[in-house]
Amino acid sequence: MSQLTFRGAFLRFADLRHKKEAGVFARLHFTADLTKPVMEAMEWAEIPDCMNSAKLCGLLTARNLVLTPNQKELRKSEIQLDCNEVGDFQLFRVQDKDDKDSTRTELRFVARVVARGAIAVCEEYLRTVGTSQGALKIAYEDQGELAIEEKPAGKTKTNGTAQLDMKQRQAGEKESSVANYPD
Repeated sequence: MSQLTFRGAFLRFADLRHKKEAGVFARLHFTADLTKPVMEAMEWAEIPDCMNSAKLCGLLTARNLVLTPNQKELRKSEIQLDCNEVGDFQLFRVQDKDDKDSTRTELRFVARVVARGAIAVCEEYLRTVGTSQGALKIAYEDQGELAIEEKPAGKTKTNGTAQLDMKQRQAGEKESSVANYPD
């Protein structure tokens, strides 16, 4: 298990969802600074200065999240929640309020949480801390390379159907997805 820390993070808002296949869950919408360690962990290339916004690829299979406010007097308001995934990453260049000539790069993303009472925890956090920045630590599972099993070229029979294997497809042979065999 690995951990990724998002600096300058704050909870923008949270919403409660219900899906037939997934049950009840909360979507926590965060904003954080786009930092080099995050870019390296997510394997994102350097973002060109000419881009004002972009959707970024990537999904973390998360286990939990911990949001700790930066201000000492607010640290006791830290929240910890079990989390399924973190995704929907987007980049935004935002003009600084104080200096109209400079911009900062924000990373916005969503954490999916199934913990009972997550919305109440987030409500209390927002009432106490507001949008004060902090450190958001996400514990996630490393996604290793998938080993692809190689089979001899030709057709393989599966449940009354035959499929061309990967070697034939790579060799450029005619790609027919499924053919029926008589039983």
